[in-house]
Amino acid sequence: MAPNVHTMVTGTNEFIQDLQARYAEPCEYSAHFMLITFAGDNITVGTWRNVKELTLYTAQNFSCHGTTPLWDACNIGLNKIASDCADCTAVMYVFTD
Repeated sequence: MAPNVHTMVTGTNEFIQDLQARYAEPCEYSAHFMLITFAGDNITVGTWRNVKELTLYTAQNFSCHGTTPLWDACNIGLNKIASDCADCTAVMYVFTD
């Protein structure tokens, strides 16, 4: 993924900026975002954060080494949605090289 890190950072930040615009005041709804990164044997699960409070990501937020444990990362994401978002609408987006 190393050659695609800039594209990954740019795409993730554009997605976040779109959410921030959609949920800007005086919107009565809120949106929360959690980033899960994966590379090699390492899957890092972030915390849920209100999109209004997010800062943009940099290349340092995305490590590039080893294989792509996509299935495992998606499974973790789906389990987080099932356990944390039972009473709300939830969506999972997957970006990978």
